[in-house]
Amino acid sequence: MALPSIDLGAMERIERKQANRRLARYLCETMAPVLPRLPSEPECVPGFVDLASVNATTAQFDQGRQYSIHIMISFLLGLNWEHDPAYALVPLIFSDEGMAEDSRLDMALNTAIKLRQQLEAVQSRMHAVTLETLFIPIEQLNQHDMWSAFQRLAELRGVVDAQDVLHILTLYEADACEYFGLPPIKRKKLTAYERLGYEQMGIPLPLPTDELKDMERDSLILLTHHVLLAASFGRFYHVNPLLQALHQSLSDAANLPARTSALVTFLQQHQNALTEPAHG
Repeated sequence: MALPSIDLGAMERIERKQANRRLARYLCETMAPVLPRLPSEPECVPGFVDLASVNATTAQFDQGRQYSIHIMISFLLGLNWEHDPAYALVPLIFSDEGMAEDSRLDMALNTAIKLRQQLEAVQSRMHAVTLETLFIPIEQLNQHDMWSAFQRLAELRGVVDAQDVLHILTLYEADACEYFGLPPIKRKKLTAYERLGYEQMGIPLPLPTDELKDMERDSLILLTHHVLLAASFGRFYHVNPLLQALHQSLSDAANLPARTSALVTFLQQHQNALTEPAHG
């Protein structure tokens, strides 16, 4: 009797789906006190795990403990955390070949937990900075308001070097331009000689946002929203299924004033969630 062909790929997919369901259930049960502080809800977790699973597999963290820890780090820090400069320390730990794999996994997870705790400790104050910017009338908002707010958010995250802040801003700007279909932002980088010339003449250095002075107002507002949200919720907040409430509030907005108002409400609600004691 001939045996039917065995589809090993199908078996692996079934096993992965079962593992993902177990992980989603574990996160919903164990991390229940954390969900409102992300902010998220249990209904968002299965979709998140499915997407985080793809990221883990792509990063070759596709088996056993390394797979589960990669997804847990994504839960704490957001999807694609490897490419978010705010969390650059975690990939460095994984690249340290001087440590055993289990030690690297333990240290990376513990570091991610500390980074999450550090973010939560300042996130309400970060929202206060963003809210100040959102309260500026749309017709008065300018590119320097965005830079000022972003600098303050970066400082709250512990990033104070001007070049480091500009590097992060440049990444977030590029993401926003791609996401919203805006033209790329071309920014001239000053040479050391040019910087010295400005200093010797006592002239303030050009602001990184000077190049945005001719940007259309609607585009500037979308750009401002994106970079400030990325600073608070992670570089890839806009594709994180855990932040479905944020995505929904933005997609429901019929225009930019409504979008701004929706963001104000969302951030204020999250501030309230961050001040409530966690129970678990």
